[in-house]
Amino acid sequence: MLLLSLRQNQGSSLQRTLVEVMKVHRMSKYGSRHIRFWEVKDGMWSPPTALDEEPNIPLWNPVLFKIPNNDILIFYKIGPEVQKWSGFMKRSNDSGRTWSSRYQLPPGILGPSKNKPLLLGNGKLLCGSSVESYMSWGAWAEITNDFGETWFKHGPIYSKQYLMGVIQPFAYQTRNNSIRFLLRSTFGKVCLAESFDDGLTWSHVRETELENPNSGIDGVKLPDGRLILLHNTHSRATLNVAISYDDGNSWRALLTLEHKHESEFSYPAVILSSDGYLHATYTYNRTQIKHVVVRTDSLI
Repeated sequence: MLLLSLRQNQGSSLQRTLVEVMKVHRMSKYGSRHIRFWEVKDGMWSPPTALDEEPNIPLWNPVLFKIPNNDILIFYKIGPEVQKWSGFMKRSNDSGRTWSSRYQLPPGILGPSKNKPLLLGNGKLLCGSSVESYMSWGAWAEITNDFGETWFKHGPIYSKQYLMGVIQPFAYQTRNNSIRFLLRSTFGKVCLAESFDDGLTWSHVRETELENPNSGIDGVKLPDGRLILLHNTHSRATLNVAISYDDGNSWRALLTLEHKHESEFSYPAVILSSDGYLHATYTYNRTQIKHVVVRTDSLI
């Protein structure tokens, strides 16, 4: 198994993302003006190599995804601040060893804002995107039919009550084939929006029972239908794993990955590997990244 993880170090924040490729692990650090890349084998990390950089301008929120032909896509943003960033992507056809030139996404298309895209049954790739503008936060469904060449944008997806409300969707498909977004929010709860037409139109968001102190989330849908979500609770000092057996209508706290007063464990990323394990990474006190492996047969 190969895990590609991109680590962001923009100011004091850290962001990472994962993808499985083969029986090696790789991690990249996403710096304020560069992306760096590591490989791990037999528990040892290699020296870093540069993936991309922009002189005097930050790079933000990388997202990795492996498409059906085994190419790996990386999406990221470049810009002096969140309100002014633009979307970019690269592609690797050799398991992340080499990458294409940078490709800028069309105006208004940012790519996935934090979490991995959702590959639909019709072959389209749905990316949960979001915009953080002045007094107005909301999400969009950005869809590409050809893995990044052409794009369509649907939304906005937002809270009618709190216009500075939701960002950074995690996308999954339900048993009845609707698509749902779970979203970070500014008003204390993980929120949910739903589409019944493959992402073309969306409901307004509604609150779930899960706590969210305006911090990033991520999850994974298991083959047997269990839905797993990593989220902070009352603060970023606690990072929990929650489980749903009904596609996110109700939740149960499953385990606590971290809990320590005056600490921070945030911006989780999680995938399901082919051998049935969950691999999760998250910021550890804004100075390091922690990698955790969990057996899915223990998540009941």
